[in-house]
Amino acid sequence: MENRMVLDELDDMKAKMALLKEKLDKQKIVNETHLRNAIKGNISKLNRNAVRKMLLSGIAAVYCTYINSIYGFSLYFTAFTVVMLLFCTIATYMYHKALMRNRNLSLDLMKETFDLLKLKRRYKSWVWIAVPLVIVWVSLFAYEALFLIPDKAMYMSFISGILAGTVIGGVIGTRIHMKTLRRIETLLEQIEELKNGM
Repeated sequence: MENRMVLDELDDMKAKMALLKEKLDKQKIVNETHLRNAIKGNISKLNRNAVRKMLLSGIAAVYCTYINSIYGFSLYFTAFTVVMLLFCTIATYMYHKALMRNRNLSLDLMKETFDLLKLKRRYKSWVWIAVPLVIVWVSLFAYEALFLIPDKAMYMSFISGILAGTVIGGVIGTRIHMKTLRRIETLLEQIEELKNGM
């Protein structure tokens, strides 16, 4: 009789362990699904921000061409501005091209990690391209304005406005740049967590 009670208790414990294991497996699947959705959402945000940057750059190229022709800036300066903006648009597209492809996240975790690391490296090196471009563009802008604005006081106020705009644009651009790098880092951590959990 006593053996029967022990066997019943043992069977009861086995059933409870099986139920607990099933619940844990379901919880793992829910957490994994949640993490995959978070990764997909962050990749989508990165891609949407890249598309916004490309659209703004394209609009700026058209706008600058129009404004430069109205105010009499040289064709060389206008061409430099348009080429610079188009270069930035193409570079952004090339940087994000791999992430913009629709892939099955469960099969491509290593590829996703590789693409994100490459994007992170490119974003970190972008500063070495962007800052010299901005310096050259502002210098050309100031040089062009020197011939278009004969009044020295008006020229100095114009240059002050250009410099203030450059500083404000630099601060905003740096914030966007740092936010993008943080999002890439978050994605890499999430992918690592997903790989460890699988």
